[in-house]
Amino acid sequence: MPITIKKAPGQSVTLTAISPQTDNQNFQRIWHTGTTNPSDWKKDEARLFTNQSYIFPVTNTDNNTTYQAQLRKICKPNFQNSEMYP
Repeated sequence: MPITIKKAPGQSVTLTAISPQTDNQNFQRIWHTGTTNPSDWKKDEARLFTNQSYIFPVTNTDNNTTYQAQLRKICKPNFQNSEMYP
């Protein structure tokens, strides 16, 4: 859900991804730090930063900019094969 942050140019903003959390389809999502598909921050869809918290000074070009944390869905496949493992 988007929120509006009102800051003047030069002021600092700290964004922190809340992890874990449950999305609107009831999947748990986390800030993933692994080597495969790690979480990151995006600014208007461009990859930006890979730490869970992102601190930056506001600039004149930040008006109506969207920042989004890319949390990853937890996938726990359950492989069971009674023929292979009696």
